Amino acid sequence: MIDREDSPANQFAVAAEVTVAGGHNKRSDPVLYVYGIAISVIELKRSTVSVGESIAQNISSQQPHFIRPAPATVQVVMAVS
Repeated sequence: MIDREDSPANQFAVAAEVTVAGGHNKRSDPVLYVYGIAISVIELKRSTVSVGESIAQNISSQQPHFIRPAPATVQVVMAVS
């Protein structure tokens, strides 16, 4: 899917915030797309919030009552404080 020999030929996009509507609306911080498929989600928190809280939010976002189908293609999940 990704052309490793001709990197400029690939289609990449980054969305600053992505809101997914469902049972509850959830908003992910930067999401990296390759050919329109979400590959990476990064949860950013200010320095006064622990990385543990960022991780907990990423985990809760994948619960069925939130946006479980949305991150199905995500290969990299990061939590940053």
